[in-house]
Amino acid sequence: MITMCNVSYGIARRERNEGRVEGKEEILVGTLKKLMKNLGIGIDQAMKLVKIPESDYPKYRRLVEG
Repeated sequence: MITMCNVSYGIARRERNEGRVEGKEEILVGTLKKLMKNLGIGIDQAMKLVKIPESDYPKYRRLVEG
């Protein structure tokens, strides 16, 4: 029974962490869109302003355009 509780706890914890990551991504995508609109800049400039690592540019480009 203890093993099942530990498994359930682990699953719940992982899902909660995944939800946090998705929430942060949504906020960041919203911020990028607002910067682009309000400052009249492109996606690359917006990502540079908020210091997104260049290795993550393709990911956020897809999220913003999608």
